[in-house]
Amino acid sequence: MNANHRKLVDKLAAAGQLRAGFLLRVLQQGQLDLFDTAFARLLELPLVEFRRMFYLSGPRQVALACRAVGIDKCVFSTVFNLSRSTQRTLAPLTLDERSDVEHAFGSFSRHEARTRLHTRVAA
Repeated sequence: MNANHRKLVDKLAAAGQLRAGFLLRVLQQGQLDLFDTAFARLLELPLVEFRRMFYLSGPRQVALACRAVGIDKCVFSTVFNLSRSTQRTLAPLTLDERSDVEHAFGSFSRHEARTRLHTRVAA
């Protein structure tokens, strides 16, 4: 983890300025390490656990993470595609995966999405 990223994220969090908009901005700028550090902080997860959940568990977990921090469903595909573009894991979502994403956004409040993520990470 980059110490400068941690300092910036800590400073933004302390000032109440660490929000979904920041995540989208740094992701669009290609700052994936900063994106991961900030997203993990917003979810209150260790960075290693965040990365495992976000990058290895599929689109449903990404949708729950987005829902938990207030990223709107209409931005999900941008987050999903940009976060995977540098890792060469970009592939179209299957019909079942799209259904899972819709369910994650439509069925859970932000709090419920966060609780489900934490439960899954702890398992």
